[in-house]
Amino acid sequence: MNIVIIHSLTSNFVEIDSGRMDIWYKYFQLLLMFSTPLFIFISEFLIAKNYKENLPKKLFA
Repeated sequence: MNIVIIHSLTSNFVEIDSGRMDIWYKYFQLLLMFSTPLFIFISEFLIAKNYKENLPKKLFA
């Protein structure tokens, strides 16, 4: 869902010409763009926490 919103904001940002609101759209867009790396970091952190010794053989299969 975030990806659709990011692309919508990016494609429609050119059409927005409202002065101060431009910066808020950019901040919101950057916040959404940060959510993907944050999701990957949290996933890797939880995998590392739960499987300290070794990974199961079929973890990614």
